[in-house]
Amino acid sequence: MQSNMSETSLQHTIPALSAAILSDLYPDSLVRLPAQDIPGPGTASSGNEKPPQTDSAIIPSSLGENRKGIIIAVDYPDAATIRENDLTFLLNILNACKLGLRDVVIINLHGLPTEARQRIHKTIPSTVFLMFGVNAADLSLPVRFPEYQRQAFDGIQYLSAPHLASLEQDAQSKKQLWACLKAIFLNG
Repeated sequence: MQSNMSETSLQHTIPALSAAILSDLYPDSLVRLPAQDIPGPGTASSGNEKPPQTDSAIIPSSLGENRKGIIIAVDYPDAATIRENDLTFLLNILNACKLGLRDVVIINLHGLPTEARQRIHKTIPSTVFLMFGVNAADLSLPVRFPEYQRQAFDGIQYLSAPHLASLEQDAQSKKQLWACLKAIFLNG
């Protein structure tokens, strides 16, 4: 076997997720593009196309559509946005609150410059900001938010909680989180 594997040989050794698996994982956040809109391997760009003007230039590691103005901040040094097992747990939490990925945006703060962190709550429309394993200082906010206490600041309801992996293992913490989430999303 050659030490320099070509791109073609890598494509044959790494299994791809099927469309069915991807649609099961992300039922509300994937969009199927017509085949002519999808560049093929080796397709050259004319250089005249402009990148879309989105918040992805500010927040490159995010997931979800944010249709209901709910930001979920996490910090994962080892994942693009969120670890798969933590995403599954979070989706269960969202489902219990009658929400899904289309309603929220999950933002991985790891590696974001301070300036980008400071602008998240101002550049992304939101009424609720959930922080899992993240605190107000990580966002350069001038206030503190104790865990499991809803706090209003600058027109946004904030809630701070431990990292999702810790929450999943602690029944008492899950009860505290659920009480707060019911008050925010289920009016009681």
